[in-house]
Amino acid sequence: MYQDGSLTNAPFIPIALTEKDRVRDIKSTLVDIPVMLELHGERWYNSRPYVAAGVNYIVNLQSNSDSQDDNMQQVFRSTTHNFAWSAEMGIQFYFNKFKLTPAIRGTFFMNNEMVSDNASTPPYWSAAVSTLQTRAVMFVLKFE
Repeated sequence: MYQDGSLTNAPFIPIALTEKDRVRDIKSTLVDIPVMLELHGERWYNSRPYVAAGVNYIVNLQSNSDSQDDNMQQVFRSTTHNFAWSAEMGIQFYFNKFKLTPAIRGTFFMNNEMVSDNASTPPYWSAAVSTLQTRAVMFVLKFE
């Protein structure tokens, strides 16, 4: 369909795509450094509700951003250093020896994580994606 080129891509010779070319499993190991502001409600017996919001600096340890290989060699690349914002709500339960805090947290990346394919790679993969941003909703348990 795009072999004749478009406004953003030069013409190219199409290649036969396999099922491996159509679906990509993207693995990531994230190290999250949050800075959050918490607002607490009044304590009721041994519990206290709270909400929190803030920003995160996130490092993707499996980003492959420095790799010369791209989707043509089955390697998906994303950025290593990312920024996100988070919102959280939960309840703190106070016990004799510790505090248990179950919560729901949403983390939403602000920057584009996509690393474009090399210029010689046909525009099947990353050229077809305008923006890649991670969104996560997590159940969090904190023990203090």
